[in-house]
Amino acid sequence: MFKHGKNKEKAAEYVKALTYDQGIWKDSIVGTASGHPGHLPPYKSIYADWDTNKPDWIPPFVGLVRGQLDRAKAITNHLFGLQQFVLGKPFWDAYLKGEETDEMAVMKKITEAVKAEMAKG
Repeated sequence: MFKHGKNKEKAAEYVKALTYDQGIWKDSIVGTASGHPGHLPPYKSIYADWDTNKPDWIPPFVGLVRGQLDRAKAITNHLFGLQQFVLGKPFWDAYLKGEETDEMAVMKKITEAVKAEMAKG
């Protein structure tokens, strides 16, 4: 489509419409009755728009996470790989569902779970 397609402009319009669709981001961040993905947009322009006209559905964790992205860096590879995210998922799912309200307590639980798994060898 992008290399040989005849409707490149229409495809670009479609992708841009999806990128900035507030309903898609609401479902992606807040979730629905069947799922709470917690995925955030990677575009600074969306956050700039939300800074001037914040939707009422945005939970507090969005600002906390977004505030860290400018300082973020890649996770160093090590023998444990990405398993820390698998171990942490139940804890942050509880936070995203509102079952746990203290994000620092959640991070502490995740850290403890990862350290305990690493101690197993």
